[in-house]
Amino acid sequence: MKTSPSTLRLLLIFLAVVVPAPFFLTGAEQAMHKESSAFFPPELMEKAKSNIKKYPWAAQMRNFQGDLNPQIPSSVDWKIEDRYNLLPEGADIHLRYTDLTNDAEAFTAEGWISTGGYNESSEAWIPRIMVRRSSDKKPLASAFVSVIEPYERSSAIAQIRRLPLESSDGKLFPDSNVAIEITLKDGRCDLFITADVENPRGLVPSLRLNETLAQKDWGLRCDAEMCLVRRDLDGTVRWIMLCKGRTLSIKDKILRLKKASDFFEVSFNRGQFSVVSGRAENIDEITFK
Repeated sequence: MKTSPSTLRLLLIFLAVVVPAPFFLTGAEQAMHKESSAFFPPELMEKAKSNIKKYPWAAQMRNFQGDLNPQIPSSVDWKIEDRYNLLPEGADIHLRYTDLTNDAEAFTAEGWISTGGYNESSEAWIPRIMVRRSSDKKPLASAFVSVIEPYERSSAIAQIRRLPLESSDGKLFPDSNVAIEITLKDGRCDLFITADVENPRGLVPSLRLNETLAQKDWGLRCDAEMCLVRRDLDGTVRWIMLCKGRTLSIKDKILRLKKASDFFEVSFNRGQFSVVSGRAENIDEITFK
């Protein structure tokens, strides 16, 4: 029986150690609703156009608007244009992008694309976003964090926020270790955690050295490189998934495996648990109330 969360969304985390560090996303060809925006300074755009080698994105982009200090989260909502008439009549398809990158600049723009084949010359300017971090000091380690949600007519998400992660002795993990809480409109709530296991700059604390990630708001502790937890409106945990880990505890629930698993998920319902993915015989301990 499939019990994994069914709401379709993509959590995107892109790590970069470059100066400067830009991230681009191209959206649909129609309406775009922006939250947290201001005018893009024209002198910056002229500077970019005069140095295409350093700012290649300026060659095929125009009509920039942005915020040099956006609120977190900031979001963009695209209404999809059915250019090739693939959708049923009356379909209202959207793509919503929510950015949670710390200390970044956020911009909307239009990007040029060719809409035809090799023997056609049709073209279009379509919406695009750019999230950018920069620093006068090298290296600049950037963690671009966002949630992408396709939906029809109405979004299923009520709220998105980033939460801090701590070590067992209360020290905050660096920004490249990410915890995202997504509250759905029906009251369910998801917590997604991923650790920076590569940690190229050797920042501390780290999962490799400290062995445990803790999220105080949820009362969660785990040793996995990635995990996802869903709870109901009343706070009851209904679903746990962990990747490349062995142990996860959250309030009254403990999942401990005999050996670390690449992927393991378990659901809880009416005092019973069910292994959705992974080997049930790998369970060393599972307790819940």
